[in-house]
Amino acid sequence: MTGDHLDDPAVRELLELALTDQMAAGLLSRFLRGDGTVTGQLYERMVSLRT
Repeated sequence: MTGDHLDDPAVRELLELALTDQMAAGLLSRFLRGDGTVTGQLYERMVSLRT
């Protein structure tokens, strides 16, 4: 196992979903740049997009 979770279909699905939503994409961008303050918001947005 390489530890690369991008090969996981579920992770790829979430990333693709996040990139189709402007709010989620912005939150994901901030998170990936090290802004941990958006973790809760990003989680909630992703949950709402999956339902």
